Amino acid sequence: MLAAFIFLGTGCEPVAAPPDNAGFMANVTAVTSITPTATMDLAAVATITPTAPALPTITSTLTPMDTPVPASDLTPLPASPALPDGPPIVFLYNDGYLSRTDIEGSAIERITTPLERIPEEVWMGFLAYPPQVSPDGRWLIVYSSRGRWQLLDLYEGLIAESGQGQPRLSPTWAPDNQRFAFLTNDQVCIYELAGQTISCSFTGEDLLGASWSAAGSYIAVAEANFEAPCCTGQVWLIDALTGEAELVGAYDAPPEGTTENLFTWSANGSALMVKSTSENVPSILFSPGEQMAISFNKPVFAISPDGRYLLYRTAEIGRVDGTILYSLPQDNECEGRQLSLHNWAWSPDGERLAYVLPCGMGKQAQQVRVYMIAADTGEILWEQEIDTSLQLVYWSPDGTYLLLDELEDTYLSPELSPIWRLAADGTGTLETVVEQGFLLGVIPQWDQ
Repeated sequence: MLAAFIFLGTGCEPVAAPPDNAGFMANVTAVTSITPTATMDLAAVATITPTAPALPTITSTLTPMDTPVPASDLTPLPASPALPDGPPIVFLYNDGYLSRTDIEGSAIERITTPLERIPEEVWMGFLAYPPQVSPDGRWLIVYSSRGRWQLLDLYEGLIAESGQGQPRLSPTWAPDNQRFAFLTNDQVCIYELAGQTISCSFTGEDLLGASWSAAGSYIAVAEANFEAPCCTGQVWLIDALTGEAELVGAYDAPPEGTTENLFTWSANGSALMVKSTSENVPSILFSPGEQMAISFNKPVFAISPDGRYLLYRTAEIGRVDGTILYSLPQDNECEGRQLSLHNWAWSPDGERLAYVLPCGMGKQAQQVRVYMIAADTGEILWEQEIDTSLQLVYWSPDGTYLLLDELEDTYLSPELSPIWRLAADGTGTLETVVEQGFLLGVIPQWDQ
């Protein structure tokens, strides 16, 4: 695929590694032999922490920005002619801008200046460089294919800061909303909003995506192995307070992989899932607090929001203790169960699973069947056949609607498809929310 090496290989712009440094500069404790075990406190992994604890101050040396942006020079964002009537929870790309609207699509609010270098395949660009909303919904980071980032203040309607990272995947927010980490020159750098300062304390070769845990204690970072067949590497955990790093496992990602394909945190940030696409490299659920891990002999695709269930690449659902519960539905008219970018979504309470089964992939998927499944038993609560090539599905924060969009339609037309909604109880038919746009997700923190 064209996306394969936009951020995982030779399509990246070269960056020079700092001299005389091999691997991480921090104190490294390599977990070279994790013993698979099922004694991890799974209840702790599944428990969602409502509010993130305050983060300690990083003690590394802070390097001021070369040219901090004076308040008088902040760039205003464009004013929208109208604001949505309800909470603008639907995040989308529309007509050259990042925008948002409500569940009714009453009005579209632009929240960025015009974006540059959007590829013809819009979905591919945002797959590689997804914009990042802060946990409190105030801040937005927009990241370009050249590694340039902009920090937007959505409360004030201003571009607050800009900087340069490496053109591989996107930054990651700390749960305190006051810092984010990004990659540049084979380093993990942390930007602090209060002082407009940057610290770059962690160095390694061929770093890829980074993800700050919801608990705030760790930053997970992937380090690629470009000498091996695509696409493998190692995952490190960096202690946000001490700067120490430990090697916790190996990933085996798909060519079009994003950070979420490499690893993902449990909802409360107490455990990290290091993922694999094959049985040759086991997926590992690692708990840094307990220094314990559970390994899985099936490749893990995703964890449910409440931490109770795993979705495997085999289209099976199981508990986090490894017990397989059921398989996703199969339509005899379709060729096998297929998991794509986001054709599945757990409900906000974790009780239901929405699954869109396409008959054929990409341009050939002209019909889909939408299933609503009881997450604990696999019972099909309802199903509906839809004559369009939907491949993206998200939930509204209250669990009332599904938001759906197409994926591959821009190969055929310069126009984007509509964004639709469907009642989550299975009643009614597909309704249009936005006439033309690309659905980036649903942002619950904008529901204020």
